[in-house]
Amino acid sequence: EERPAHQGRRLVLEQRRAHAMLALDSLAAAPGSTWLRDCGRTVFFYGLWAFLSKFATVRGLSSSQEAILEKVGFFIGFSLLISGGRKAPGAAEGIAEAAVDARASGGLLARPPGAVLAALLSGLSAAVASLYGARAMEAGEASTTSAICASYPPVTLLFSAMFLQEHITKDKVVGIVLTMLGTLFFARS
Repeated sequence: EERPAHQGRRLVLEQRRAHAMLALDSLAAAPGSTWLRDCGRTVFFYGLWAFLSKFATVRGLSSSQEAILEKVGFFIGFSLLISGGRKAPGAAEGIAEAAVDARASGGLLARPPGAVLAALLSGLSAAVASLYGARAMEAGEASTTSAICASYPPVTLLFSAMFLQEHITKDKVVGIVLTMLGTLFFARS
């Protein structure tokens, strides 16, 4: 027989699990949601994710610093997306305290603010892409959905050309065309 404290904890966990499932169900039932549209959104947000990761390192973060901030952005963003924007108790306060401590010690958040923001947005973009990818995977065939969702490098290339002045070579154009053709064939099947 369970003690009352264990019953209470289990009830709280069951309520949280039910809330998370309702939130995911409401995302899946969003008006105008189709697996192909969700694949397109996944491609966009993963393309944005890859661009922002690079942008953060170009602006002054090491790859380790970018990865840490990306994960912070991912988990905060994912939590907000799942909770429908309701604040998790204590989360913001803990992050704010860590930011103050890091700035005082010349640590990670003492880096250029644009780089820190890009890394956090990179994580948020990955969280959004993960949600759309999961929705698309649920509704579409795994082979088709994964191939389409993995076709984000042309998006990254375009962002990088626009904001980082990376060159678009003939080989890259051929790669974009072949990626889009492959995506078209998967989408038609």
